[in-house]
Amino acid sequence: MARHSMRAAAGAATMHGCKRSARRVSGEGASARDIDLAAAARTVHDEIAPLDKSYWRTAGSLEASRRVLEDLWSKLSRANPATGIERLRSREVASVTASARWTVAAALLRTESRGVHRRRDFPGENESQAGRIIVSGLDRVTAVREDLALEDLALGTAQEG
Repeated sequence: MARHSMRAAAGAATMHGCKRSARRVSGEGASARDIDLAAAARTVHDEIAPLDKSYWRTAGSLEASRRVLEDLWSKLSRANPATGIERLRSREVASVTASARWTVAAALLRTESRGVHRRRDFPGENESQAGRIIVSGLDRVTAVREDLALEDLALGTAQEG
């Protein structure tokens, strides 16, 4: 399974292109595909910084964050290309958005409380979930337990050989 890094997310922002400030909805040159990067950054912050979303989690709060972040990623993907310093800012917003999406995907898969990951709906540790979670993807985020990913890889290799 390919792993995507912050560099990949930043590259996606260049490909997708984002604007820092939104243009007027009406008038010459206006486009529904422009995006306010400051508002986008606040949206990501609002989904990952508050303790009820970053520490005391539930399936419902994580799913709500997932939907908000997926919607934002979709908007970033459709945004007009940015130029100059706005290109850098668009890459930064895409990077934090990608990271937040990966974090939420892994948190949804981990149905236990462990370390700084706390689930109100799963307050105890579950030793069967002590392994790592591998997240990947940009347009479609996936999260799998490492042991299952390795098992799939072994099966794939065995079938190919």
